[in-house]
Amino acid sequence: FYAVIFDCTVILARKHEKATGLKVTDTQSKRPLIVGEVLFDCFPDRDVLGGAPLNVAWNLRGLGLDPLLLSAVGNDNAGKKAVRA
Repeated sequence: FYAVIFDCTVILARKHEKATGLKVTDTQSKRPLIVGEVLFDCFPDRDVLGGAPLNVAWNLRGLGLDPLLLSAVGNDNAGKKAVRA
């Protein structure tokens, strides 16, 4: 499971403006939010941090965006390794 949310601040601000008639001007914090799993892709010669949401965040960063990645991480060795990466 993963989701990418763009411009959520702008969408919420527009709904608020329409409902209240008040102008919302703070929409500068537009960052993509990616939610989902982080895992290790295990190959015969190495393990690589991956998972679709992490790959999306990585590629958005490569395009010049500053994404936020939200994921649960286990308290095992693999989880600790993922946090250090």
